[in-house]
Amino acid sequence: MNEGAESLGVFNTLNSRPPPMGARRWLRDIGPDLLVLAVATTHVLLTPYTKVEESFHLHATHDFLHHGLRWDRFDHHEFPGVVPRTFLGAAVLAAVVWPLKASGLLELMDNTDTKMAGQIAARIALAAFVVASTARFRRAIAVHFGEGAALAFAFITATQFHPTFYASRTLPNTFALVLTTFGAGDWLEAAAAIGGHERVTYLSRRAVALMTFAMVIFRYIYFITRMGN
Repeated sequence: MNEGAESLGVFNTLNSRPPPMGARRWLRDIGPDLLVLAVATTHVLLTPYTKVEESFHLHATHDFLHHGLRWDRFDHHEFPGVVPRTFLGAAVLAAVVWPLKASGLLELMDNTDTKMAGQIAARIALAAFVVASTARFRRAIAVHFGEGAALAFAFITATQFHPTFYASRTLPNTFALVLTTFGAGDWLEAAAAIGGHERVTYLSRRAVALMTFAMVIFRYIYFITRMGN
């Protein structure tokens, strides 16, 4: 009896031990970001279709996936769109999704409509980029304001409709959001003045570079139009 009780006590002690430090750190560092990504992915699966404003980048992603660099087959020759836009964001999405197409995984996702499967995969990839940028910003919040504020930021992001719903939408602003959010994270961490002068200078310069690149590549037509008026 004593021996059984002793064994039970040892079992309970083992089960009551806290998880390994690595697992706890992983949950603390990655868990909130995975929650945001899960919500964004759910939006994609519940609303897989898109609207006309998203068509330019979505069609460009499709053409890169299915036509490669055969420019003469691209949809934009026939439907150029109202305003000129860059295809760099679409090229990145296509490069991320291409291994799924080449390996036949898109057919496993939906063997009746691989193009719809590709559209869903591209949108999830874009959402992952957006979530990666918000994760970087959340870490800057942790540096500047503490872990509690960073966790609250992740919870608010996951529970609000617009950030997670539009994270996968192939709009120019969404592509720009990835770069500007990374830049905002660099700026916020630099403002904390932690890591020495060289680190602060590096983060500040990278923040300016990211935001400038996003403005010039994805939003320049807006500024040109405003200047013209």
